Amino acid sequence: MRDDYAQDMDFGKWLKQLRESSGQSIEQIAQLAQITPERLRSLELGYSERGITKAEAERLAKAYKVDKAAFLARAVE
Repeated sequence: MRDDYAQDMDFGKWLKQLRESSGQSIEQIAQLAQITPERLRSLELGYSERGITKAEAERLAKAYKVDKAAFLARAVE
């Protein structure tokens, strides 16, 4: 089983890829997901000590136009 740090880093890379493929900035996605740009940046970098909450994951899934269940599965992988 992989450690939490590796999982956080992989999830962060995936988030960044989603954002970049959407053509939107950190600020734009953060606004859509109702989180701070700093919070999104920390998630993308895999540096979030508290992980991602279900509410944040649901809002980010909506902002990225990704299936909520698929996003949640990836978030807790």
